[in-house]
Amino acid sequence: FAISMFADVCKAGRVAKRWSTVKDVRVHHLLADIAKRLQLKRVTALRQSSNVTSPCLISTCGRSTLVLPSSWLRSGSVSSLKLALAHELAHYGRCDLHWNRFVYFMRSLLFFHPFVWLATRRYAMAQEIACDEIALRQPKSAPSEYAGILLRLVEQPAAPLSVAALTGQPSTLKARIKAMYQTSNLPSRLVSRSLAVVGIVLLIPFSLSAQSPYSQEQP
Repeated sequence: FAISMFADVCKAGRVAKRWSTVKDVRVHHLLADIAKRLQLKRVTALRQSSNVTSPCLISTCGRSTLVLPSSWLRSGSVSSLKLALAHELAHYGRCDLHWNRFVYFMRSLLFFHPFVWLATRRYAMAQEIACDEIALRQPKSAPSEYAGILLRLVEQPAAPLSVAALTGQPSTLKARIKAMYQTSNLPSRLVSRSLAVVGIVLLIPFSLSAQSPYSQEQP
């Protein structure tokens, strides 16, 4: 776990070295408007970089920064940018980067338990679906356009733990697109938290009992 976290921090640091300030005032206004709709008390810093190919939320030195690909600012449509910003601000408002560290720390402790790996994958999928749902609540947001954005970005590398990218995990793409056209009756925060916290924590007693000498039959 420590090695993977160190590697992720290094990756985020390389992006941070080459990012620059977004000078387009319209993008900042769009970010502030979406943050207001999501009822966020603070707005994360906004940067651009040629080192990223997908909009992403990066954690460096305990601070979150929303990074946009430079190409998106040059040729991306306003509607696509709005959806991407809403998705990343959803991650920011839900504190997903902090929860990711907790989940993957638990996975490192219980690495021998196959259900933990399954729960981690389900958690990652639920997290992305929840943020997709929040992004599509924005006015004039079309699921078809959003699905098109994901399809264009699906070949990008998976994001490390210290990064929450719009692409998410490529293996969850089908489930995410399917969920866009369905209505969920559960709050998005409840879906991801129940899979992450309850699901993984409930596995701890079973894992401990499996390691206990008293779990074996006495002669």
